[in-house]
Amino acid sequence: MKTTSRRLDAMSRTVAVAILVIAMIVAFQPGGFARRTLSEWMDEAERRRIITNEWSDLASNGPALGAPRGNVATVMFVDYLCAYCRMAQDTIAEFLHLFPMAAVTVRQLPNPGSRLSRAASAFALCGHAQGQFQLVHNELIRSQDSLRHDMGVQHWAGIARHLGLDEQSVVECMQSQTTTAVLAADADLASRLSLQSTPAFVTVRVGLELGVPTLAEVSEWAYGTVDRW
Repeated sequence: MKTTSRRLDAMSRTVAVAILVIAMIVAFQPGGFARRTLSEWMDEAERRRIITNEWSDLASNGPALGAPRGNVATVMFVDYLCAYCRMAQDTIAEFLHLFPMAAVTVRQLPNPGSRLSRAASAFALCGHAQGQFQLVHNELIRSQDSLRHDMGVQHWAGIARHLGLDEQSVVECMQSQTTTAVLAADADLASRLSLQSTPAFVTVRVGLELGVPTLAEVSEWAYGTVDRW
């Protein structure tokens, strides 16, 4: 009986080890749970490293909403054809009203498959070049539904004229290498943050957050609590 019992114990241990080995193989195979978790953890660690080490450039090298030279609360990536970005803008406007000394840096992340999306981002940057970024940004967000894929240079010139901008300068700016370089830099930054969708918000406190935030969430990202101010 003792011999039989020892054999059964040995077989049980062998089976347990075999099950464990199979489970590990499955978990760590491409697409397996453990590999996904490890990969996600490494991606998040790299993202936090980039945000922490490059926050000064992230926050300052770009147009902003809110107080001029204000305390940058978050960096927002936008696509002017994104309906969720329009929804998020309502929250950002409320946040900036509540915290008048705050600012939100805006980075461009147009849809790479849409010429109209790219043109809208270029137009926003060119409004910034004339010192009217908030005006242009708000107009693009507000009139999102009226932007059409067949819009040409004259359409953008007309919007510039309507907003009181130098239309010729805007048209030239939209086609300039400088604007192309800024859009490329923002796209590169988004890629390094593994960011593919908008709206997206970056802060030192929480890292990267996606989607339409609430006022409480934006305040928490920026300052830790709404009650602080």
